[in-house]
Amino acid sequence: MEKQGIHKAVSRYLRKHWPDGGNTTVCGWRKLAAGWECDLFAFDVFAEGKSPRQHRLVVRLYPRHTGESIRGEVHRREYRIMQHLHASGYPVPRVYLEGRLPEGGQPFVIMQRIDNARETGTAYEDADPSEKEQIFCDFCKLLVRLHELKLPAELAGEARTSREQLGKMDKFRQAADLQHLQAALKWLDRRADRIGSGTESVVHWDYHPENVLLTPDGQKYVIDWSSAEVTDPRCDVGSTWVFLPPELAQQFLLTYQQISGRTLDSIEFFLAAACLRRLLIIGSILACGPKKLGLRPEVSDLVPDAVLPHIDDVSSRFKEITGVTAALAL
Repeated sequence: MEKQGIHKAVSRYLRKHWPDGGNTTVCGWRKLAAGWECDLFAFDVFAEGKSPRQHRLVVRLYPRHTGESIRGEVHRREYRIMQHLHASGYPVPRVYLEGRLPEGGQPFVIMQRIDNARETGTAYEDADPSEKEQIFCDFCKLLVRLHELKLPAELAGEARTSREQLGKMDKFRQAADLQHLQAALKWLDRRADRIGSGTESVVHWDYHPENVLLTPDGQKYVIDWSSAEVTDPRCDVGSTWVFLPPELAQQFLLTYQQISGRTLDSIEFFLAAACLRRLLIIGSILACGPKKLGLRPEVSDLVPDAVLPHIDDVSSRFKEITGVTAALAL
């Protein structure tokens, strides 16, 4: 759907479904930089109703779900998890609506827009040496805080075990025919029953410095919850460790344990699993195209330049932990 058509469709939806009722006017519509999964559009809503005010919003517009994606639909789960987190006082943008556009049936989520914010990674790079430690510590604290939130019953009932996580990874491997990663998956499978059940929490799965925003007044917001689910929080620790450069990755593990007051038992399993998960996602995109993962078609053009150097590092980390070679055949 063209930009103007999306604008009109979202405007009609807002006039009908805005939670405060009353008349709404949409203005300032503009496209933001798109991510791997969503097209992003910023706009303002002037709402006349019980609480007339201007709302600064963004709509995350997902590719139309055709049943081909092995991830299934993600927008409703993202919406529900963000609702829970916002209600719990966790710093996420407030979500307002989720639905589908009538033309094309594309799913979307409308949420609060965070203006004039910097990514934590940029803030860390630009900071004085004396400030870097505090920025890094705050980044770790937010993840610990997420994992300590109490789960409502409806989310707790959706928890996935580590064994189920391995099953999901094997689906990726089979769908993309990544047979050369089978030995890596078997290494994890042989150890999955020895890691302990652990606790369960909301897991972001994509918690890295670019997904934590800092505003000029010192507030922090965690964004991009499309992969979030309920599972063992050590999965999140492993995922973040994979994203961080080697000089920060080990410090992250130590800082997380210091802040949480908990030892990360069997963490090698979760670090290796995070490495393999990353390799499977990238391998699936390269082998099958982004549509198989419910991603934007343009991602095919972004992957080689953006992630191939990172993939070499991930493969090396996996082999260092396990002794097993897990490299993509590129």
